[in-house]
Amino acid sequence: MKTAYRSLLVQIVILFVLYFVTARMGLSLNAVSGFATFIWPPTGIALAALLLFGYRLWPGIFLAAFLVNVMTGASPLAAIGIGVGNTLEAVIGAFLLRRLIHVEYGLERVDDVLGLIVLAASGSTLISATIGVTSLFVTGTIIPTAYAETWTAWWIGDMLGNLVVAPILLVWSRQPKAAISWKETWEIGIALIVLMGITFVVFGNIVAFGYPFTYLIFLPLIWISLRFSQHVVTSAMLIVSMISIVGTLQGLGPFVTASITNSLLLLQLFIAVGTSISLLLGAIVSERRSTESRLKKRTRELELARTRLSEKLLLIEQINAQQSFEKAKLEAILTNIGDGLIVTDKQGAITIMNTVAENNLGRSLKEVEGKKFVDVFPLEDEKGQAIPQSQRPIPLALSSGKKIKVTYYYKRSDGQRFPADIIVTPFVVASGIVGSIEVFRDMTQEKELERTKDEFISLASHELRTPMTAIKGFLSMIKKGDYGPINEGLQKPLLNISISAERQIRLINDLLDVSRLQTGRTSYHLTDFAFTPVVAEIVESLMPLLKQKNLQVFFPKESTIMVQADVEWSKHIVNNLVSNAIKFTEKGNITITYTEKADLLEIRVSDTGIGIAPSDQEKLFGKFQQLSVQHYSKPVGSGLGLFIAREVARRMGGEVLLEKSEPGKGSTFLFSLPKAGTAYAQQLKAKIDKEKQIALEKK
Repeated sequence: MKTAYRSLLVQIVILFVLYFVTARMGLSLNAVSGFATFIWPPTGIALAALLLFGYRLWPGIFLAAFLVNVMTGASPLAAIGIGVGNTLEAVIGAFLLRRLIHVEYGLERVDDVLGLIVLAASGSTLISATIGVTSLFVTGTIIPTAYAETWTAWWIGDMLGNLVVAPILLVWSRQPKAAISWKETWEIGIALIVLMGITFVVFGNIVAFGYPFTYLIFLPLIWISLRFSQHVVTSAMLIVSMISIVGTLQGLGPFVTASITNSLLLLQLFIAVGTSISLLLGAIVSERRSTESRLKKRTRELELARTRLSEKLLLIEQINAQQSFEKAKLEAILTNIGDGLIVTDKQGAITIMNTVAENNLGRSLKEVEGKKFVDVFPLEDEKGQAIPQSQRPIPLALSSGKKIKVTYYYKRSDGQRFPADIIVTPFVVASGIVGSIEVFRDMTQEKELERTKDEFISLASHELRTPMTAIKGFLSMIKKGDYGPINEGLQKPLLNISISAERQIRLINDLLDVSRLQTGRTSYHLTDFAFTPVVAEIVESLMPLLKQKNLQVFFPKESTIMVQADVEWSKHIVNNLVSNAIKFTEKGNITITYTEKADLLEIRVSDTGIGIAPSDQEKLFGKFQQLSVQHYSKPVGSGLGLFIAREVARRMGGEVLLEKSEPGKGSTFLFSLPKAGTAYAQQLKAKIDKEKQIALEKK
């Protein structure tokens, strides 16, 4: 803050000194009535100072004007009036130029020069002349008859100060816009030398004045105004003013008369005209140059834009050609792809449909294009129930933004239906989902093969079960001694045979269970029971395996939560999950926890075993899918246990899924069943009872 005040004070002092010194010089040059002179540089200095540095410098003007006039002989009261007038002259002149003209200090616009001539040089100077001369008259410093002459000298002197001194200070406060070449430097030097030469000739009485040589000065001035910047123009006018004033004061030149006052009056009018013309010409040329420069720049920009546009048009043509090629290639792919393909917009309306889709669905693209897919092609589940539109794959993919993969039955236009594996992928761009792509495959042959395979497995299982049961019975009788004592050497072979028979029977039972599940012949006896005793029974049955591996099973033994399910199937699922956990856990423990939801009881079976690799997790619940034997080095089962567990759990209204697993850290399986007494459980029981009734009626 102190630095800012100190800087302001320094600026005021500098302005004060410049104003005072130049004012003393001006008043020494034949001042009219002792206080008004035709040569008054302080006016231009004051105006330039306020424009460049702000109105805050006004005290420097007032103090300098007051002091110089007191020293010249004015009374303090008159000096105050003169100081006020000179200060107002500068302040109002700067204000008008800023507010009305928005002056640019380079004076390269015609408006800037006209504003300087009219508002500052001609207008604001009226204030100083009127207040100053009136102050002298009121205090009796000048007589009434001298008022007009004093006012005229005062006004013209101030006007010339604003026309000659202010422009050179303003213009040279700015750097020239363009660098000056050596050629231009030489030309400027020659022009100024010619101007000085002509001015010396005119105001040095070197030749007799029988001819109007005075106006020869305008030739180099016009040359300079048309060729160079305002920096050179203002410098040239300062040179002319100084030479002409010195010559006239010495009684030389074309404006010398019997009265030095009249001589200076004529000279200052000449300088005023010359300065105004030169500055206006310079501004006109500067504006023209600026316009030409902008025009050239715009031309270059347009040329560059044209070049870029041509490049973009060429690029667009190349892109269009590439797109045409890609389109043709895509059409060829779509035509020859073995699966049905349908493309929709974001509303689900059909836009593309390949030949396979047309043949499978029995409708051509021309018939259905623009129509909503869900309105045209019916979709059913395995039992023939229509899939609600909101649950159809395309609406689900469009609303969720996720890939949807399902297996349903499409109904052709002739009423026939066929199973289809359906994959719908939302088509996403930066702005969001813009459509969907459905790929489906007619699974009729696969379903038929699967049905044939299931029938074969069912038949083979039944045929194998009978002899295996007999083998198991005979082994039991042999071990009991029904056929006599057993040789000690036969103990181990008989044990191996028994284990193999048990494994074979389990496999056959699993195959039969799968067959019944596939054909809908699995029976369920839904009852309400406490779930914890089921867990306890299974854990107890597996205790030999747990002791063999030194493992423990923790579960909530005090829980009394009731579920609705088939007791035997529930045991089957728990046995499968806990057996798998024991099989793949070497150390640590197995934990069973319950979580109650609104309609379900969630049972989690967690182990600290070897975990499951991501590649195996994806196929975990498929039929005949087993973990990598080489990786886990463990005995394998039929590969049907988890498939059966999930199918049965879903049939009873629950679920079996792998919640999390990490190789080396263990796995957590989630098994859920309906809670007893809930509305969900009652609806499920009513549905299964109805299906049983329908099955009995068919029999």
